[in-house]
Amino acid sequence: MKKYHFLKSRMLVKLLILAIFFCLANCKSFNLYIKGEQKMKHEDYDAAIKYYNSSLEIDSIQPSIYRSRAYCYLKKARFYEALLDINKYISIKMMIWIISVELK
Repeated sequence: MKKYHFLKSRMLVKLLILAIFFCLANCKSFNLYIKGEQKMKHEDYDAAIKYYNSSLEIDSIQPSIYRSRAYCYLKKARFYEALLDINKYISIKMMIWIISVELK
């Protein structure tokens, strides 16, 4: 039982280090995402989509970028692209949920 707890702790430490690395490595991605959010707020959906695309080139596993870009696609009546992004958003969120359940 203690060995399992130790392995679980090591896994958490590795995940924490990985998360920190992604945070540091993806500051540019986050800044592009924020610029996209600002453009979306002002209903400049084409510019927002460009910022989200640039952000996803750097970090393609952030579900919120897909969700926001899907919203912009919906507003532009680009329904197929919106559907693809929503599916990607759901699959990433499910993966995060599964990992969190396994770590409990």
